[in-house]
This record gives sequence, C-alpha cells and structure tokens, in this order.
Amino acid sequence: MNEEEELAEIRKKKLEELQRAQEEQLQREQAIAQAKVQIDRVMKQVLEPDAWDQWNNAKFGNEDIAYAGAQVILQAIKTGQIKGKVSKEQLRSILSEVNKATHREFKILRK
Repeated sequence: MNEEEELAEIRKKKLEELQRAQEEQLQREQAIAQAKVQIDRVMKQVLEPDAWDQWNNAKFGNEDIAYAGAQVILQAIKTGQIKGKVSKEQLRSILSEVNKATHREFKILRK
C-alpha cells in the first residue's frame, strides 16, 4: 500500500467518524425536543392558565431554569406534595428557588 492509498483510507475513516458523530448529535437533539414537547403537554395540564402564561414567559427568559422548574413541579406532583393545579404564585416561587440553586454569584475583592 502506498502513501496515497493510506492517506485515502485515513480520510475515509475520519469521514465515517464525523458522519457517525453528526447522526448521534441529531438523535440527541431530537430526543431533547421530544422530551420538551412532552413536558409542555403535561405542564399545560397541571398549571392554571395564568401560571401557564408565566411559565411560557420564563421559557423565553431562561429555558434551562424553566425546564428545571418543570421537573421540580412534576416530581412534587408525583410525590403528592402538590395537589391540584399549580398557581402562578407557586410557579414563581419554584422558579425563584431553582434560579437561586443554580445561579452562582461571584464577588471580586480588591486589596
């Protein structure tokens, strides 16, 4: 095997690896999108109308916090900590707690 054939083989393997990685990334993105659709469906059922509007606004502001809050709400419903529909005030409180738990504040002290 000469150098050109070896180089062609290396290129072919690298291209296959890149294609496989792209396919895996696409599958991950599709799974995430499906999960978000399912969470949206369930949240529409468990939130009062004004809380639903508030949650949609929260998704635009910080999607990660909104979905983390949704996970907290869904878990609380499963364990029976929340009964009935979630009000706007309850939602705000949960989102605020999630934000506090995930937000890091840096303080720089100068001497």
